[in-house]
Amino acid sequence: MSATITKGVFAGMTREALTTTRAKLQQALLDLAMGEKTVSVGYAAGGLSSRTATFTAADEARMSARETAIAVLHSRLVASLAVRNPAPVVLRGEAIPQRIPAGGLVVIRDGETLEETPILSPLAWQIEHRAEVEITVAGATPAARNTLLDALLMDVAAAITANRTLGGAVEWAQPGSASFEDVEFEGAAAARAAAIPVTLWFTVAGSPLA
Repeated sequence: MSATITKGVFAGMTREALTTTRAKLQQALLDLAMGEKTVSVGYAAGGLSSRTATFTAADEARMSARETAIAVLHSRLVASLAVRNPAPVVLRGEAIPQRIPAGGLVVIRDGETLEETPILSPLAWQIEHRAEVEITVAGATPAARNTLLDALLMDVAAAITANRTLGGAVEWAQPGSASFEDVEFEGAAAARAAAIPVTLWFTVAGSPLA
């Protein structure tokens, strides 16, 4: 996104700092998508003093409609679930660690495009894309795990249905029914997981990849 934020700088970050900075970067591009001309992101890593990266509308222009939609979904869940105590860790596309945070772990998966419908004159495509939200929780008892998981499922659904267009990133967002499974990690406490399909509808011009 910016030449001033390099792989070496990211390597100096703790996991928590990296997650926070990644969310800031995604929010910066989302602000550009919503009409801002220039936004700045503050970050620090590897023992360096605080720095600032500046983005312009040219950076946002490289984001596809699909990437914008999934990034907005991630950003919205980060903000909505942050009010919980303890708050879950919300990631995108990450492997599930053996140690689950006390507030739970939420991972957004990019998913797949289900349908592409062409619209002629001018050429555009109506896209139906299904992302997935995975929620994993730990707890001392099955009842504790079920209670926390159920609360997070309701909060995720509420965050999406409160703004079906995800701030204008899509035409409609629809969370589906969850599937459940018990998860076991070697040397770790028992966990329970659920996966929620989130269908995103949006229209792009020229190409399904636009």
